[in-house]
Amino acid sequence: LASLSLALALSEELSRGRLGALFLDEGFGTLDPEALELVAGILEALPTRGRLVGIVTHVAALAERLPARLVVEKRPAGSRVYWA
Repeated sequence: LASLSLALALSEELSRGRLGALFLDEGFGTLDPEALELVAGILEALPTRGRLVGIVTHVAALAERLPARLVVEKRPAGSRVYWA
């Protein structure tokens, strides 16, 4: 939670409120269910403040809560990419 808070605060401060997008890469796999629920709620609220949020995650419980998902699956013949 500290790293998420820091990322959000830094993006807000450095952009002076003009940053329209934020991308978070992983960092959710070590959260317990209660912390994951808290983080998911925070991330779900960000778009209502006019900010696009991109998240890279392998945590299915978090990915399922996202309104749009770009899925990348590794396959023997090459990766498959699709919207879910």
